[in-house]
Amino acid sequence: MLKDPAVRNLFNTTFAFGPLQTSARIAAPPTDDSRQSVGTAFDYLARFWLKRRHPDAEVHPWNAIFGAVMLGERAAADPQRFGLAQAARESLASAVSEYKAYADTGDPTDGLLRAALGLADLDVVYRAGVTAGVGVEPQPGDMADLRGLWKVMESGDLRSLGDPVHLNPNFGDASALVHGADADVMADGILVEIKTDRKPTFNQRHFRQLAGYATLQRLAGRPDFRKIGVYLARYGKLLTADADVIYGAPAFGEFLEEFQRHAEGMFGPRERRTGAPGQGQAPTQAV
Repeated sequence: MLKDPAVRNLFNTTFAFGPLQTSARIAAPPTDDSRQSVGTAFDYLARFWLKRRHPDAEVHPWNAIFGAVMLGERAAADPQRFGLAQAARESLASAVSEYKAYADTGDPTDGLLRAALGLADLDVVYRAGVTAGVGVEPQPGDMADLRGLWKVMESGDLRSLGDPVHLNPNFGDASALVHGADADVMADGILVEIKTDRKPTFNQRHFRQLAGYATLQRLAGRPDFRKIGVYLARYGKLLTADADVIYGAPAFGEFLEEFQRHAEGMFGPRERRTGAPGQGQAPTQAV
C-alpha cells in the first residue's frame, strides 16, 4: 500500500516530518555476500534477545509459522511440492529447538543464527509467496553479518526499552484493513521498527511505515503511541520522534478517512481475515 504514489502523497502532505540522523560511525557494515534476508533474520534475533531481557514480554506467533503452513497446504494439493514443505517443517522445528536452547543459556550459537535465516526464508513465503530461499544453506557472509549485528545490539540502544514489551505485535481487527500488518516491537508506548540499512537515517520511508502502524493503532481503538522510532542496527542507535507528529497533525481526521478509503480500494471492505498474524489461529504458539 505504501508503494502507491497516491498513498505516499497522502502521507507526505498530511505529516510534517524531517528525517533524523545519527552521527555515530557504522559499527556492523554488511558483508559483501550477505543476502537481503539478513534483515528479516535479524528482526527475529532481536526479538529473541528482547524476550530474554523482558521475560514477561508478549510474543505473537512467528510469521514463519504461517509460511510453513502455506507450503504444507500447497503440498497437499500438489505432491511434487512435498519436498519444499518438508524442508519448511524441518527449518521451523530446528528454529524452535534453537530458540529454546538460547532461552535457557543466553548463548547465541551459530545454530541460532542459521535458524533465524531459515525463519526469514519462511517469513518471505508468507509475505510474498517467494520460496526460493527455503532449504538453502546460509552463506558465510550471512552468518558473519548477523554475528556483527548481534555484537552491536548487546551494547546498543535497544537496552533502553522499558516494559511492557510486545514482540511482533499486530493491530487487531485494524490489521485486516490492509490484509495483515504487524510491527517489530512495542515497548512502554514506543513503536520501534528494526532496520539494517547502511545509511544512518530515520527517513521518510521509515516514517510512512511507522505512521501507517500508528494509524492502525488508532483505528483499532488502542492507546496512541507516545513515540515512534527506528533502531538502526548497524549503528546500535535508536532514533525516535514524538508520536504527536502523527496524531497531532491538523488534518489527521481527514487522513484517517482517506487512509481507509485507499485500503478498501486495494484490499476490499474491512473485515476479519484468517491467516494474517493475529487474525487466525497459528498451528503452534511461538515460544
